[in-house]
Amino acid sequence: MGVDRSRRASWDADGFIVARNLIPVAGAAEILTACEHAKESWSRCEAHYGRSVADDTIASMRHVNHPAYYPDNPDGYRSVANVVGDHRIVDLVANVLGERPAYFCTTYWFNPRAGGRQGGWHRDSQFQAGSDEEERAALALPGRVAVHLQLALVPSEDVEVVPGSHLRWDTPEEHAIRKAVISRAWESDQMPSAVRVRLGAGDALVLDPRTIHRGRYLVESPRRTLMVSYSRETSPIVHDYFTHQPWLLAADATEGLAEATRAMLGQFISKYRCFLTSNERFTPT
Repeated sequence: MGVDRSRRASWDADGFIVARNLIPVAGAAEILTACEHAKESWSRCEAHYGRSVADDTIASMRHVNHPAYYPDNPDGYRSVANVVGDHRIVDLVANVLGERPAYFCTTYWFNPRAGGRQGGWHRDSQFQAGSDEEERAALALPGRVAVHLQLALVPSEDVEVVPGSHLRWDTPEEHAIRKAVISRAWESDQMPSAVRVRLGAGDALVLDPRTIHRGRYLVESPRRTLMVSYSRETSPIVHDYFTHQPWLLAADATEGLAEATRAMLGQFISKYRCFLTSNERFTPT
């Protein structure tokens, strides 16, 4: 795959890019149908704990590529699972990373039925750091770079980003919002230099999660987005709710999937095998 230097330059400078018409609208509609089927199954019984997670305020579903959510819909399962290894997506992510990416998680985002809210401004790095000093240090580690590819299945404008913030620490104004001590002040609409990303069905946002960003979770704003998260092949192993995917060890988990998807999942299994066989439980996030 050749490098798109203009796209790579935008990624390096801004910490995100938008790829228009990455997949056809008809392809997005097919994936949407499958994800909605899976969401209904998941709501009745979340596979990690085996219980209902029905809640009208929820706005995300992790591990939408779990085969347990498609017991009577194998075509739907393949439609969703094959996004992970789709060459259009993998090539795009490889272009910004500068190397072939490694898969680690899927998430399905949707607008809640109730309890809508503006999302909190954050960097993903803050959830693994115990202090600002630890987070500053983590931001400076190039091996920690990850990529969230958000594929819009319906038109959406529910992600906001501060361009270039992955390259530096917060300004005082940004920090006051992101680390606000007053309840929900982190949902402020006054984040300096923020831009709202508008996507059509089939468009993709490719995001460095070290940027200051947020999602919006509004009842009246339709959102159906399939996110595939990738890292560098050399990234450190992190065993948590996102990477704990023991179902991939089942003999039939990759049966019938595209060769490229099987290869990418096989790489993940090889890296995490010793953890996938554990009986650890993680709190769904």
